[in-house]
Amino acid sequence: MIKIAIADDEQSVRERIMLYLSKYFDIKPYKYEVVPFSSGEKLLASEMNFDLIFLDVEMEPLNGIETAIKIRKKDLTVPIVYVTSYSKYWRTAYKVHAFGFLEKPLEVNDLFNVMNDFFEIQSNQTGNSISLRTDEETIVLDSDSIYYFLIGKNRTCTVFMENKNYIVKENLNSIYDQLDKIQFYRAHRCCIINLKYVVKINGFDVYMSNGDILPIAQKRKKEFFEALHVYIHTHK
Repeated sequence: MIKIAIADDEQSVRERIMLYLSKYFDIKPYKYEVVPFSSGEKLLASEMNFDLIFLDVEMEPLNGIETAIKIRKKDLTVPIVYVTSYSKYWRTAYKVHAFGFLEKPLEVNDLFNVMNDFFEIQSNQTGNSISLRTDEETIVLDSDSIYYFLIGKNRTCTVFMENKNYIVKENLNSIYDQLDKIQFYRAHRCCIINLKYVVKINGFDVYMSNGDILPIAQKRKKEFFEALHVYIHTHK
């Protein structure tokens, strides 16, 4: 599922972006969730991880640039689309890694173009490398070759691959932030699954191509099926 945040102090703008996103996803095979915020402070206070953020530049008291600076202290990669009436902000916004811009008054085709760019990048990220820390070193792995990540009884996180497993120091939240959300799904609090290697599902068990069996949380089973459907549809 694609999780999108909208931070804008104008309700009409938030509603328009949500309407245009609804129109966009009506013709795309992706599940999505939109969470609106009326200020940068409320967005920063949220504990949710987002795949895409629409950020109004002219918010008060904390404007969009200031909000983005704080976001970048925690997340260097999440795409941020700035919504602004003034092109003078664009140069400043690029300093905090702008993914794109939408100029007010908003046009539906402009938002569609931004979303198309977002999904093109998401698609290109499949098979990208992921950096992880072990006790001895930092390793770089081909994410396409990873079967799953699992938290064991001793609370350590293990990466399961075809020829070798690695115990890493990262938690599942930080790992999931680096992964392609179309290909990987967090089916349970203890594991992240590469949908590429799912063979079948029986009850709340996921059977992997390497013979391992992983759990699905009961409340996530429906969403897991939806994520698997999207992955299969986009990788025909």
